[in-house]
Amino acid sequence: MFSGTSGANWTDSSNWNNPSSPEVNSEEEKTWFCSLYGVQKVTRVPATIPGDTLVNLITEINLSHNNLGNILNNDGSKMLSDFFYCLPGLVKLNISHNELSGFIPRSIDAAKASLTHLRLGFNKFRGCIPHEIFNCTALTVLDLCYNSFEGEVPSYIGCLRQLEILFLFGNTGLKGSIPQTFSRLSNLTQCYLFRCSFSGPLPRFTSTRLSELLLHDNHFSGAIPSDLSNCSALITLRLDDNELEGPIPESLKLLENLRYLYVVRGNSKLTGVDTVNSLLPHCTAIK
Repeated sequence: MFSGTSGANWTDSSNWNNPSSPEVNSEEEKTWFCSLYGVQKVTRVPATIPGDTLVNLITEINLSHNNLGNILNNDGSKMLSDFFYCLPGLVKLNISHNELSGFIPRSIDAAKASLTHLRLGFNKFRGCIPHEIFNCTALTVLDLCYNSFEGEVPSYIGCLRQLEILFLFGNTGLKGSIPQTFSRLSNLTQCYLFRCSFSGPLPRFTSTRLSELLLHDNHFSGAIPSDLSNCSALITLRLDDNELEGPIPESLKLLENLRYLYVVRGNSKLTGVDTVNSLLPHCTAIK
């Protein structure tokens, strides 16, 4: 991974380019892995599979903001593909805010039984979001923001029942309607889908834990669903700069925790805008 991501140009490459390596599966090897910048946790299980190595037991890597680049070979995915195959026990991976490009390989589900945090935001990944990413059903955090992904969000997203944080914002190539299976994401706390090219009706949200819902700068159309009031934990709701129409539901007054509502700008066909302030007197910002 070091050589394949322009390791010499990393902001911090502490101990990665050490020519000496300890004996495989030794305690010294575990200490060495833990000394690598960004390798945050190596989990040693009581009984390892014969032939297993400690590299397979690396569970947390954080190399964000570290000037990683050119992780992918000319075939578009081999380097990253090998990376996931080599770390089947990976739990948390953060390689956001770098210069990584190419496609997300299908081998991403090699860690499907363990992966809970996947942060790939603020890079240059492209192509469709692979279906295999939705085989990682333990995911609680999925951050793909500000890349160059395109196409529609697959209906398989409904398989991520444990998902709490979903960041897809800033991918202007993502388009089409949000699939109905989105309603299965009942554990969401933060959902950022803004500055994409989504269209069609607003998706149905069912999480009573959802506190931040940012859907602005898209092409959503139709009415604001009245059952949005079921998301009782909402603090921030942004629906501005879409193509919404019809009345602002009175049921929104049930959102007693709501403090920031942005709905007026860009939605010229909405009615009842002049009553929003009286409807939501507890809001500190209504725009």
